[in-house]
Amino acid sequence: ELLAWRRRVQMVFQDPFASLNARMSAADLIGEPWRTHRDVVPGAGAREKRIRELLDLVGLRAGDAHRYPNEFSGGQRQRIGIARALALDPDLVVCDEPVSALDLSVQAQVLNVLSDLRTRLGVTYVFISHDLSVVRHISDRVTVMYLGKVVEHGETDEVFETPRHPYTAALMSAAPVLHPGGGSRREEIQLRGEIPSPFDIPSGCRFRTRCPRAEERCASEAPPVAARGTADGGGPHTALCHFPLAAGSSWA
Repeated sequence: ELLAWRRRVQMVFQDPFASLNARMSAADLIGEPWRTHRDVVPGAGAREKRIRELLDLVGLRAGDAHRYPNEFSGGQRQRIGIARALALDPDLVVCDEPVSALDLSVQAQVLNVLSDLRTRLGVTYVFISHDLSVVRHISDRVTVMYLGKVVEHGETDEVFETPRHPYTAALMSAAPVLHPGGGSRREEIQLRGEIPSPFDIPSGCRFRTRCPRAEERCASEAPPVAARGTADGGGPHTALCHFPLAAGSSWA
């Protein structure tokens, strides 16, 4: 049962250098999942055709199939990793910081490949990243975590424009924003104190030791899920906080 589930859920790893076996060609790397999931292995002729199709999907040439990882750039290696993840036609692909090890220009190319594949194949991504601009570009919904726990979840524009959890608001204020024409800037929020150890998590709200809005209740009670509807009638925008920020409210 677990093996069947794994076929439906694949992964693209953070490091395109370490995640590919240097002794295997691109064709062998892309076809590697078929060694485990033998019930979906295409025939000999179909296998080569499928590898060419996957290479084309991620923007590589059919002739690249016989090249080795050291012959590719970082962005090309990550494309091979994406092709390998798609070899089993999964429903879900977990992308663990898939562009953080790449140059900015290459990041944009790989993100465009991922966006195009999502549209063409109908695949769903769980996209893990610390880069807020990348998250906003690729995501339909955003989940914010602090010390291993979800603190806010909602549609991308709702979370970015009207964050409800103080930690999310602090994250958004830390992101650099270009203002070529002037205009208002997001209020800058500077958190004080050290991040608690995950081996000694604070009682009540995990964020209370760094939150200027914290009160005694935050130390004694775990925060409830505060939910509100979105402006366009979409899914709920939730935050785990005793005192969530209201839309348009200031930090204080």
